[in-house]
Amino acid sequence: MNINARIAVTAASGVAFGLFSWLARQEVSPSPTVHAVATSAPVLIALGLLVILLPFIVARWWVVLSLAGPVIALGIMQAAGATFEELDGRTAPLNRVTVFWLVSLAAIMLVLWGAAVVVLRSAR
Repeated sequence: MNINARIAVTAASGVAFGLFSWLARQEVSPSPTVHAVATSAPVLIALGLLVILLPFIVARWWVVLSLAGPVIALGIMQAAGATFEELDGRTAPLNRVTVFWLVSLAAIMLVLWGAAVVVLRSAR
């Protein structure tokens, strides 16, 4: 895969992750079904597979830049003053739990990227 395709895949994944972050945080607006669909099992499984497969597809360390999509989406919602129900009450979109999950996803992606590099080098 050439570098332009890798950049395009990373950017498209960032948009998908950001859109999911925004849709999953919609409680009643634009409609309750948007939240239900965004947090349904098939959508969550597809995003999980994307997180797992993306480092193998891109095969570059900068695959973690795809997580800029959720950070931007959540940052925009936070700047707009949105709050959400979490385990410990109402909180801002970019809270300690969100940051923990984003850092965890970045770490998982980097570990998988390392595995992809090892696989690609052994195939040569």
